[in-house]
Amino acid sequence: MLEGLAVPDSNIVAPGIFGYNIASRSRLTIPHRKKLLAEAGSPNGFALTIHGPNKRYISDEQVVQTDAQFLSRIGIQTRGETLPLAVYFPKAGKSEFSMGLLGWGSLAGDFAFRTVLGTPNPETGWGSWNWGKCSNPALDQLVQSALASVDAAQREDFARQAALALKDYAALPLHHQSAS
Repeated sequence: MLEGLAVPDSNIVAPGIFGYNIASRSRLTIPHRKKLLAEAGSPNGFALTIHGPNKRYISDEQVVQTDAQFLSRIGIQTRGETLPLAVYFPKAGKSEFSMGLLGWGSLAGDFAFRTVLGTPNPETGWGSWNWGKCSNPALDQLVQSALASVDAAQREDFARQAALALKDYAALPLHHQSAS
């Protein structure tokens, strides 16, 4: 589907990018996902629509449909819907979708976390692309520590620790698209 133009991953930044954390590369099995669903109080699943743009990313319509099929396997009755970019982004930016597809590139993990998963704060610009309006104070603190550090190794350690915050599933990184 992606014709060799992407690599699967579960990190917010690609391998080789500052703050990438190999330890966060866990993939959940279908039984584990079903268990998490039951623990969250939805043992019989629920209905969901994944929205995405069309003709923005490589095979974006197929990615949305494939993700919908995977979620359906664990009991979440999922359908995919794609919209023209000019319609999709304004609606997504207003949090009008329960789940949406977003591509993001960054030169550093702490920058990406601040923008995509940081607790939204219009005064500071944090969470400006956090469409789900999620808030994880531990992630915010790690990112603040990373951005305040003048020691590159310490900054990267904080950014790698922030990558482990993905275990709260506020974002579900899928793959990294090639930039070539």
